[in-house]
Amino acid sequence: MRRVLPFVGAVALWMLGAAIAAPFFNIYFARRFDLSVARVGLVFALAQSVWALGVLGSGELATRFGARAVLAAALVVFAPAMWGLAASPALAGAAGLYLLAGLVGPVTNPLIDQVLLARVPLARHGAGSGWRNVAADVSGVAGASLGGLILARGSFGQLFFAAGGVGFLGAIGIVVSL
Repeated sequence: MRRVLPFVGAVALWMLGAAIAAPFFNIYFARRFDLSVARVGLVFALAQSVWALGVLGSGELATRFGARAVLAAALVVFAPAMWGLAASPALAGAAGLYLLAGLVGPVTNPLIDQVLLARVPLARHGAGSGWRNVAADVSGVAGASLGGLILARGSFGQLFFAAGGVGFLGAIGIVVSL
């Protein structure tokens, strides 16, 4: 298990980046673009539909090109999408960047599991999955707290810039540990 801990740590850092912004997208779209709750829900529903298809597509790509290669390629998308959100003046652009940034999590989660479990003996798969899930939970708690602090003291631009920066560092850690 010790040899997968650097990978799990990098995954936790990457997930922290996503978790910094995730709880605040509904507020962002409502305040920034004056969308009603129903319209925000529609944006989220459409994105969720695309994300579900993305998971299927990433599995097919992983079958052809390998989980590590597809994981590395998918991780590259998150930070630029978040940084783009920090500067996006139009609803269509912001919704597209939200869709793109949000797609990375569902696409990478099964790939992360596949890479992790390939490194852990079969008898330790439960422990490996447990470490990965703890990383996700800790990242979620820390990210929501940190994101709330950033947003309370700053702007959505600062929130998205920070999320992208942390995600970028985590992505580098994952790619290096592949």
